[in-house]
Amino acid sequence: MPVDSTAEIAAAAAELRKIGAQNVVISMGKAGALMQSAEETWLTHSPKIQEKNPIGAGDLMVGGLVWALTQGFSLKESLGWGVASGAATASLSGTEVGSKALIEELFKQVRFEKFETV
Repeated sequence: MPVDSTAEIAAAAAELRKIGAQNVVISMGKAGALMQSAEETWLTHSPKIQEKNPIGAGDLMVGGLVWALTQGFSLKESLGWGVASGAATASLSGTEVGSKALIEELFKQVRFEKFETV
């Protein structure tokens, strides 16, 4: 079943948690990503970029998220690093991936919004 609204995406994350997932991250493409844990749900808005090639951006989002978790960042901050990593890659031509400097700059532009679930 396709989901369109943020509320529907959060509900889908809750369903995944009900069947055993501890934390759920759902990419929303250009719009950012949603992360839900037992304690909280965060919506992370992507920085504004000039998109050149989105191929691989999702992979880099996962890579940035995992990197940040291994560095001891919170789930919320890790989600932001993931979104910044994906945006950096989407802003480059071809199969380039974002440099650490570019990702750090884009991370400063990531906006976090606590999402209240019902």
